[in-house]
Amino acid sequence: MEIQDGKVILSLDELKRLYRYILTHCREICPQIRNPETCILVSKIGILLKSPPPCFEDYGSFTKETFQKLVAEIEKRYSMPIEKFVEKVEKEGPQNLQEHIDLIDGRFAIEVVKAYEKMENSRETSRQHRRQ
Repeated sequence: MEIQDGKVILSLDELKRLYRYILTHCREICPQIRNPETCILVSKIGILLKSPPPCFEDYGSFTKETFQKLVAEIEKRYSMPIEKFVEKVEKEGPQNLQEHIDLIDGRFAIEVVKAYEKMENSRETSRQHRRQ
């Protein structure tokens, strides 16, 4: 393992070992504690290694579009914007199991979409700086 030009260079074996270690968090701690930006990176590593993380079983994939679709499904189910749904259920408490699941998934979906947008904006800013 070494650092070159601000990037860490790992062997494939080192990456696989690190990924197996990361998956312990996915299996044991998620969804109680999860960070959308880290989850995006974990999903990309899983795709690279052809071994997607456990959340792929729940979501099918871990793309921005997947989470935008999840938001749209929740909005349709409750006939309100996701932010209003989250606010309402946080204030009143979930009325049933589906509302509880949608609250957890809805919050996370919003965070994942924002994380993807932040990453996209960061890449665009980097491209603009390189052109100057």
